[in-house]
Amino acid sequence: TATTEIYTPSLHDALPILPPEGAPGMIHLDSLHDPAPLREGILTIGNYDGFHLGHRAILSRVLEEARLMNSPGIMMTFEPHPSRVLIPSKAPPLINTPQQKVEFAKDIGLQGLITLPFNRTLSIMEPEAFVSEILVHALAIRGLIVGQNFRFGHRKRGDLSLLASMGKSCGFFFEAIPPVVMENVPISSSRIRAALQEGRVEAAGKMLDRPFSMTGTVVRGVRRGRTMGIPTVNLEPENELWPGDGVYLSAVRVRGNGKFLPSVSNIGIRPTFEGSARLIETHILDYFGDLYGEYVELRFFKYLRGEKRFSDAEALKAQIHEDIVKARSYFEDFV
Repeated sequence: TATTEIYTPSLHDALPILPPEGAPGMIHLDSLHDPAPLREGILTIGNYDGFHLGHRAILSRVLEEARLMNSPGIMMTFEPHPSRVLIPSKAPPLINTPQQKVEFAKDIGLQGLITLPFNRTLSIMEPEAFVSEILVHALAIRGLIVGQNFRFGHRKRGDLSLLASMGKSCGFFFEAIPPVVMENVPISSSRIRAALQEGRVEAAGKMLDRPFSMTGTVVRGVRRGRTMGIPTVNLEPENELWPGDGVYLSAVRVRGNGKFLPSVSNIGIRPTFEGSARLIETHILDYFGDLYGEYVELRFFKYLRGEKRFSDAEALKAQIHEDIVKARSYFEDFV
C-alpha cells in the first residue's frame, strides 16, 4: 500500500485549472469514431473525480510505461458520471468540473483523454465485450493500468482477474495499483467529498495535494459589502460540490493572470441580513477593481470559523476585519 508525504499548501502550487486560451497539447476525444491518434497506447480507465494522490499514483505509472514503450499515455473517463445513469438518486456531487478534469489531464502530461458518453447501452455492455471491442479492436492498447478497486461492465462483473486473463490472451499487459493511504485510510473521492462538505478543506487539500478550487463567473450581488467598506465578489460556480458553510482563508485568480490574490470567503445564507439563498462571497485583500463578468478560480486553504448571525452590520463588520487580520497573518508566509 502506498503512503504519502504531508502536503504543505502554497499560493502558486498545483495544477492550473483555468481554461486554456488556444494552447495546443493533449488530444481529447469524446467518442471512438476515429481513435487512430490514440491507438497502441498505455491506458487507464476511471472516473478520476478529484485527481487526488491515489489517482496520481496510477497516472504516474501510466506515464512511466508510456515513456518506456514509446506509446501515448491515455486516460479514459465517462460523462456523465456513471452513477447519474445507474442510480441518479445516489449520484454524488462531483469535485471537479469536466473542464477541470481536462486541464488536470493535460497538465499532468497525458497525451490523450477519451471521454466516453455513459449511457444505458454502455452500462449493460458485458466486460468481455468492452475489452474486446473497445480496448482491443478500437484502441489496440499495449497496456492497461487501473486502481485495485476498479470494476467495470454490466453489473460490475469485470474485475482484476478478468483483465489479467484477457490481457494475456489479447496481448496487452495489465497492472493494478494499490491505493494511497493517509492517516491509515485509503484516499478516495468519496472521502474528499465528505471532508469538503464538512468544511475540512485542509484535510481535502492534503488528499488532493493542492487546495480545493472552484471555477466560475463573478456576478453582481446586492453590493452590501461595498457599502460597508469591505467589497466582495460573488462567485457563480461551475462546480457541483461546495465546501460546508463557513468562513475560509482563500485565494482568487483571474483568467489570463497567473497571480493568486489572498482573500477571505464566506459560504452560506448571510443570516445577519435574513438571507435564504446559499452564496459564495469573497473579499480580496487590498483589491478594489471591478471583476464583474470575469472568469475566476477560487482556492480554499483553511477553515476559519462558522457562519453566524450578528446583532447588526457593525458587529459583522468588526468580525470581518478580524478575519482579514488572520488572513494577512496566514498568507504572509506565502511566496
